[in-house]
Amino acid sequence: MLFEFEVDGQVLRIDPDPRKLTGAELLAVERHTGMAMVDFGEALMNPRGSAAAVAALVWIARRRSGDFVKWDDFIETLHPLTLELRVIDDTPEGQPSDSVADVAPMAGSGPSKPRSRARAPRAKAT
Repeated sequence: MLFEFEVDGQVLRIDPDPRKLTGAELLAVERHTGMAMVDFGEALMNPRGSAAAVAALVWIARRRSGDFVKWDDFIETLHPLTLELRVIDDTPEGQPSDSVADVAPMAGSGPSKPRSRARAPRAKAT
């Protein structure tokens, strides 16, 4: 199974199975979203989805395509609710598919204003 979506005029495809991601990619997902790899995988398989999980997957797909955008720059311009996420069944004929039958497009009322990422203040060293 592959997920396909269009971002900035570029069609991207990626396998959403966390087992297909590198250690660096999984660590980046955890660092930027707070989701462990199991939670990330489960969030991607939920048809109603998680904006953070979808954003992380799109970010990884963009980086794999050669667009090495930084997370903070990427997340400020992505509108996850406007992505049309399609599931491509790449299972060879005659083999059972373990994919989700259909994932509804993440549709909303249109682009939303990006929110800034508030960070907790650091404790001062004494």
